[in-house]
Amino acid sequence: MVDFEGINPTMKKYDKWKDLDLKKCALISSFLIHPHLRGNSLQLKLTQIAEEEAESRGFSNIMVSVRNDNKFANVNFLKVGFKLFAESKELGFYDEMGFYKKSL
Repeated sequence: MVDFEGINPTMKKYDKWKDLDLKKCALISSFLIHPHLRGNSLQLKLTQIAEEEAESRGFSNIMVSVRNDNKFANVNFLKVGFKLFAESKELGFYDEMGFYKKSL
């Protein structure tokens, strides 16, 4: 699921987020891949589709937060050009890593 309404500006209260242009940032909130379909690069393909759709809607940035224990997802987002910008419980209920990609 991708949120194309932009990210809530109140998220700027976190220091690591203060320089992000949240109004032009789409948020990937979740990808659910059935266990039998994993290993087929579906996360990478879904990320590419999300980026293309975000760009077509005028967004120039995309963000995602991933649980620390989801090693495959974390590596996959780095592979497609996302940068780690935060790693803390500030991002949600779990220990998470926040990734951000500029200039889609």
